[in-house]
This record gives sequence, C-alpha cells and structure tokens, in this order.
Amino acid sequence: MLRFPGTVACLLFTFSVLLAPHLQASDTVRLTTGHWPPYFDESADDNGLLAELITQAYATQGLKTEFTFYPWSRALMLAKAGQFDGTAAWSCGERRSHNFLYSAGVLPYQYVFYHRHTLQFDWASVEDLEGMSVGATQDYSYNEKLASLVGRGTVSVDVTTSDEANFRKLLAGRIDLFPMDPLVGVAMIGQWMTPEEAKELTFAPKPFKSSYYHVLFGHKNPRSNILRYRLNEGLRALWASGEFQEIVEKWLATEAPSDNTLDLKLFRPRFDGC
Repeated sequence: MLRFPGTVACLLFTFSVLLAPHLQASDTVRLTTGHWPPYFDESADDNGLLAELITQAYATQGLKTEFTFYPWSRALMLAKAGQFDGTAAWSCGERRSHNFLYSAGVLPYQYVFYHRHTLQFDWASVEDLEGMSVGATQDYSYNEKLASLVGRGTVSVDVTTSDEANFRKLLAGRIDLFPMDPLVGVAMIGQWMTPEEAKELTFAPKPFKSSYYHVLFGHKNPRSNILRYRLNEGLRALWASGEFQEIVEKWLATEAPSDNTLDLKLFRPRFDGC
C-alpha cells in the first residue's frame, strides 16, 4: 500500500489554515514578551530589534501588532492560557512544543558564558565546567549537556527569576558563570550597572549554545495556525524586499558588542523548523 506522509501533512496543514478564524485587515496580533534588549525593550523605539521585525512582518500581511511586557514566566503562562495570541521570543524546546506552535526562526542567537575578569576562564567542552557554579534564569532553555552535568552533581546551578539578579550574583562572586546572548548581556549590563561594575565582567567568546528565536502560539488559541502562517509569510516578504536586512543593520550598528565581530550574513530567518 502506498503512503504519502509528506503530502498528507501538507494537506492537513492547509485545511487547518483554511478552517481557522478569518482575520480582518484591521486585526491586531497581541503578543506577550519580556525585557530582552536590544531584541525587546519597552523603552526603545519600535520596542526593539525582534519586535520591529515581527511588527513589520505582520504589516506586510495587513495586520497590526501589540506587545505587552511581563516577567518571562508570566509572559509564557498568559500565552499558554490563550489570554494572548502568542509570546515572543523563545528557542525550541520539547516541553514547550506540547503547548505551543512554533513560528519560523526569526533570528539566530548564541549564548556565551559571562564571568568576572578576575576568573581565568576558558573552555573546550562542558566537562571543563565541572566544579563551577552556573547561574540560570527560570523558564529559559539551556544546553542538554550542561543539564546532564547538573544531574550528576558535577556542576551546581543557581536558578533565579531575573537576569539582573544573575548578573548581580556574578558580580558579587556568588556564581562563576552566567550563560547569556552577548547582545543582550552588553545591553543589560549597560542599563543596570555602573561603568566601573561593567568593567569587572566579560565573556568567553566560544558559543555555549546556538539556536533561533521563535514566536510561540498557544494551542488553546483558535487563531494560532493562521497567525503563525501569516507571520511566516510576512518574514519571507520582509526578507525578499531587503527590509529585514535594513532593520537588522540599523539595530546592530549601535548594539553590537565592541569586542565581538558579528557576521551580518548570518542574521536571517530560518524556515526549516527547529
């Protein structure tokens, strides 16, 4: 008997989009987010780099976008409960896929290890972290190999609810390392610390984790399929027009770490899943 799993999956997705609630041109997509400069920043023009990309992608589809800022755990919970259309932005994770649909990857990111300047730190594999204390923020996704070391008790993890608290603990010597996107780290340290304090922190350039930022749409929201489809189509249109690249270059011209070279060719959407 012949089977056509790819064709069936494609047809099922098409029907799910066709059967989804119709969107009016004046509709607003309501998304939760959190403080994650320069990607999401309530005080910045256009609410940040990722916020502007998402807003302009939906604009190509005739839709408006509204971002509401919360602590990250609450942002995720509200979207999961269907009180908002979705939440931005998150990396892929098996647990989240039980409750959310993932958009295309909007932008790539890397995590590096921040540490104090006084700590002589270099690493080649996660085994080099044995005996160290690592700060983590609640509901964030980290490296599975690191999780296995934590499970064996060879690395200690100190979990808190905010990135600022982790940077403060790092500065005070209460943790040795804190994994963070270097673009976000530079922005947060600049916002929360004095120049003297900022000089005490640095990061190892070797990436600890590389992935993509996605918008999540809750299974409880009947508009999720069509909103994901419209966003993905909008990202394609934005990239094809060149506006995507213009937005990225505008933000990174002022937000890139001074001691880190970024390859702008890598800053592009990804449409082949997580």
